[in-house]
Amino acid sequence: MKGKKIITRNGKVALQVLIPKTLYEDLIKIAVEEYGYVRGAVSKLVERALKTYLNFEKHVKMPVNSSNKIQPIYERIVERVKKLYGVEFKPYQVPTKLFEKAIAVERGSDPRTIRKWIKIFEKFNLIRRVDQHGRVIQLK
Repeated sequence: MKGKKIITRNGKVALQVLIPKTLYEDLIKIAVEEYGYVRGAVSKLVERALKTYLNFEKHVKMPVNSSNKIQPIYERIVERVKKLYGVEFKPYQVPTKLFEKAIAVERGSDPRTIRKWIKIFEKFNLIRRVDQHGRVIQLK
């Protein structure tokens, strides 16, 4: 990266980013509500948000080898989910039954086939079950 990096004595690096004004105002409001003060609170809040996001990304990243064969199949099933759900965008979460129906249409309706594809998609972090009963699936 270009520019001079500012590093504090305790090993922190200054980060300058451009964000929308409304987002900044929300950030200040939440920082004050969360910590009771502004000075240092924004840094703490941004640090916490970045850690949360990066931790999520680290665990949801798709393994490199999956993109060749698994990714196109997953994308076809997501397209089928969109049609079955009646939306033009990829939903964040869908009922498991709907996802299974999409797999059945695209790959075959045998229950073993459906279970196999769900396990494969979970293995490659393309989906994850949201609730403990497995009734809702989160799509990546």
